[in-house]
Amino acid sequence: MGENLYFQWHITDACNFRCRHCYQHDFTKASDLALADLIKVYEKIASCAGGRKTKINITGGEPFLRKDLFDLLRYLDKHDTTEEITIITNASLIDENTLGKLKETKKLKQLKISLDGATEKTNDMIRRPGAFRTALEKINLIQEKSSLEVIIMLTVMRSNAYELPALFQLCGELKVDGLIIERFIPLGQSKGLKSEVINKEEWKRLVNEICEYMEVDAGEDEMLPCKAFWIKFKEDDVELLGAECNLGEDAFAILPNGDLLPCRRFAMKIGNLLDKSLKDIINESRVLKEVTDKSKLKGKCLACRIDKCRGCRAFAYAVGNDYLAEDSLCWL
Repeated sequence: MGENLYFQWHITDACNFRCRHCYQHDFTKASDLALADLIKVYEKIASCAGGRKTKINITGGEPFLRKDLFDLLRYLDKHDTTEEITIITNASLIDENTLGKLKETKKLKQLKISLDGATEKTNDMIRRPGAFRTALEKINLIQEKSSLEVIIMLTVMRSNAYELPALFQLCGELKVDGLIIERFIPLGQSKGLKSEVINKEEWKRLVNEICEYMEVDAGEDEMLPCKAFWIKFKEDDVELLGAECNLGEDAFAILPNGDLLPCRRFAMKIGNLLDKSLKDIINESRVLKEVTDKSKLKGKCLACRIDKCRGCRAFAYAVGNDYLAEDSLCWL
């Protein structure tokens, strides 16, 4: 168990985009909790933190559609349990006034902005017309008017997988602070997009492209446990952080109605934070017990020589309805 608790907190399903790969079913405010209930949810988390600090990714939907977002940010910022706040956004609603208000949140360090292609054609086909130019304009505005770090988030699918080298170049031109690369998992409105799921050979090629770009000689034992990659761009250097899965241990997702998931892409409710404490949900969850017990896994994941790797349980569940099945993107 680590020093921090990590939460991806979806405070609304409402969104002004309809991205092809989105994992949501609904895009309305029907499930949104009132601010008072959002505060109750966080108090449930804080009461069970056991001295650990939280790192919160606020997202949606599109979080800037909530008029009380800044009230929530003020509350989180003042809370002793909160260590760091990040907002995940499509950036389309950000303006100078927004950035001025965000400066009041001292624990807000980063804005993570979705960009799903290195070209306007690819990105806008996945996200919506005009999204590429808007994202670049907003990135420039954020850099000019604030000190917030800008991180680009890429969901890798078949439509954009070949653009990774060009995206590395674009990140350099934009002078962003980082790039997060995640795999596409078909669920929600994208459940039928199985044709966009890359195969294990394509995933291996992408991982090799990342290693080549980073000029690192990393073996399978180091790279396969990583279900996502975070590249940090520094002034004279780049740093690669592999995001190993901490499913069921230190990281969870919260839906707009307070439901708790092991991961946003692992669409299985394990409890609701308005009904139960975080501690009780974790202790009573059969799913969490199983996914953290490698002896329960099946196929190549059970026999895997890499002790710290459990495959991607979310991917196994999304494509085969069995969260203990082997991860078919593993190339071993």
